[in-house]
Amino acid sequence: MGFHILTESGPLTLKAGERAKVAFTVTNGLGSDVEALLRVRAPDANQAWFTIAGGERRRFGPDATQNITIELHPPNNAAGGAFPFALIVADEKQPEEEWQHGPELTLTVTPGDPAPKSRLWLWLLIAGAAALLLIGVGLALCFTVGPCASGPGLGEACAVDEPRCDGDTLECTPLDMCLLKLGATGCKTGATDCSTGFCKDAACVAPPAIGEPCVEGNCAADDLLVCPESTCLGDVGAAGCTDDKQCLSGWCRKTETPARCAALLAPGEPCTEDRCQDARCLSGHCRAPDGAACTHDNQCESEGCVNDQCRRLPGVGQACLAGRCEKSLACPIDRCLVPLGGSCTSAPQCVTGNCTGGRCQDIPGVGQPCNGPCDGTLKCVNHVCKMPEGGTCGRASDCELGYCDGGVCKKRVAVGAACVGAQDCNHDQICQLDARNGNKTCRKKIGETCNAPAECGSLNCTSHRCVSKAGQECQNASQCGLSEACVAPMSSGPKLCMLENDAYCGHDRQCASLWCSQTQCRASTGHCTNNADCPSDFECKANVCRVRLGSYCQPSADLCEPLAAQCRVTGIGQSGAVCKTKSPPAPPGMCVLCKSQHGTCMNTIPCVLPPQWPQVWRNLHAVHVLNKPGLEARVADDLLDRLRTNRNDLMRRVLSPNP
Repeated sequence: MGFHILTESGPLTLKAGERAKVAFTVTNGLGSDVEALLRVRAPDANQAWFTIAGGERRRFGPDATQNITIELHPPNNAAGGAFPFALIVADEKQPEEEWQHGPELTLTVTPGDPAPKSRLWLWLLIAGAAALLLIGVGLALCFTVGPCASGPGLGEACAVDEPRCDGDTLECTPLDMCLLKLGATGCKTGATDCSTGFCKDAACVAPPAIGEPCVEGNCAADDLLVCPESTCLGDVGAAGCTDDKQCLSGWCRKTETPARCAALLAPGEPCTEDRCQDARCLSGHCRAPDGAACTHDNQCESEGCVNDQCRRLPGVGQACLAGRCEKSLACPIDRCLVPLGGSCTSAPQCVTGNCTGGRCQDIPGVGQPCNGPCDGTLKCVNHVCKMPEGGTCGRASDCELGYCDGGVCKKRVAVGAACVGAQDCNHDQICQLDARNGNKTCRKKIGETCNAPAECGSLNCTSHRCVSKAGQECQNASQCGLSEACVAPMSSGPKLCMLENDAYCGHDRQCASLWCSQTQCRASTGHCTNNADCPSDFECKANVCRVRLGSYCQPSADLCEPLAAQCRVTGIGQSGAVCKTKSPPAPPGMCVLCKSQHGTCMNTIPCVLPPQWPQVWRNLHAVHVLNKPGLEARVADDLLDRLRTNRNDLMRRVLSPNP
């Protein structure tokens, strides 16, 4: 604020009669156009030595800088000595408030060259006469006009101390000039006779303050006061307002002390009352209407600044605007949707496509509640996501059809439905052959839950579980389950319910063939592709199950390895006797008991088992497979009877050294 006065000059020394110039730089720091007054402050006796080149008035623009030159010219008769001087700059409108004293410099004057002595008396005579003349005229004027009896008059130079201004209506201003005081009369309108700078109705008046009528279109010497019409109004920052009408902006901020005129708030600035510029105070911020320029969302009423312009953002279901939507909405597919967790009324409003309980939820998976689309290929069935037919599953409740078969959702096949193979039935069922009528139907497997015997392939439902009848004594097939026959596994034993070939089984003892291969009863001499298709004591040779070497065989019926098979019957012959085919060969597959001589089996010695021996072997095999309590005693008794009957013949054949 104010003026800034600088100079690069230092102390000056001149001889009387010499001339010099001193340069100053003056900068207007008042922030507005200024009409400035320039003065040189120097001792009154030396005031005439100093002249401002170009005059004592300058017009400065805001922050403008001008060069000011002071010309120094002490007269030829100037007495020697040091004389201080300085440049003073003041605002013409308010000289008492806005003025600045520049750096003080010193002019040292030395006496000039003396005049020739021969003419000195003449000059002294002339000077004396002139002085007497001037004194006479001056005294006459002084006493007739009156200033000799008082100080400087209006507009004349003065000093704070001496000389003082004449009379009580004048005062010495900071510019060292006598001007009329506030309230004094006699001023001229438009003139600068008043120290206040304002003359109204020939009287000096105080500068009009904010809200007061202008004087000749002017207000107090304050850059923040203007007179747009007839009243002084305050610009932003002007102090002393009491009403909004006194401010150009229309807002007198009375929360400050003193109250000041304030600029209206720009869009986006915080607000507590409607003091916004081209905007409204909404939600604590000034908001501009649609179409206004903006740089941020909070500057707009719509809370949407798109491409530097306030725009109304699209709502739910509407197309996105430059990728933008209303607050709290998302734009995943160029359409405004409610994000996860947001409020919704229907599934299409949600990014996830799932509106449950008035909130957008994750896309539900298998078994989760749903009110719309489910994840992937799942279906929403009775508000629960289910896997459709053919989908993977872990339990029946995962499936739309309510049935999970081997990890795949399928249609449930009713018990008793016709079938051709296991693939036509549920995983807990088998395609069971009914030995009574030759039909195949889906029945529950052994161990599955049941409510009636007819649901089970075994026709036996005990404690709600399908239980096999295999192994139970019977009189005829009607007492057995489906695909079961009532057979006697031993010649002397009771009849038992045994599974027919191709029936579902869990153990050899359940099958009439005494062979359960891959959960299916098979004929002991049936067709095979590998060893797994044959009983444990058999192997697959040329796609036919044959007794393994070292296993029990039935000489009259079982197929043996063509070249050799070991018939091991406890108590008969020597341990390790090898059975080979006769030469010429016996009928294919016949196992023939041979005699051992010195530990070597002689294939030249033909020998055969007694007629009863095949049944003895079968009984022994049945005891081994069935593992049924009580059978051992029956077989043992039967074996002893047969041994007693054939003892002599058997021993002769076995022990004889010759054929």
